[in-house]
Amino acid sequence: MELSQFEDAYYALLMRSWTSEDYVMELMSDPAPALREVGLDVPDGVTVAVRRKTEGEGSIEEQYKLWTDGIAAGSITLVVPEAPPVNIGEVSDAELSAMAGGTDYCCCPCCTCTA
Repeated sequence: MELSQFEDAYYALLMRSWTSEDYVMELMSDPAPALREVGLDVPDGVTVAVRRKTEGEGSIEEQYKLWTDGIAAGSITLVVPEAPPVNIGEVSDAELSAMAGGTDYCCCPCCTCTA
């Protein structure tokens, strides 16, 4: 499997695991069929351990190396981080002014704007 193919399948895995608790349960209990659903084929005889709670999982290139080295060794450790937290709360005035376009910048040369 080439890196670009792995990337597509791995990102599909993340999206699926972040949006479906049923899929996560399937992934944790029987990883090989769950991984096939997103395009990651596990060869016969290769075991898969899925890690969920991790910090500093590394780049996609490091994930790919873990995958290919694991296949060669007969045991894959696959890092599938939990979904990132989503903050749906209101944005404060300070947070809003820190965002792009949230400045008090005056665009006219005469400085008659009142911001």
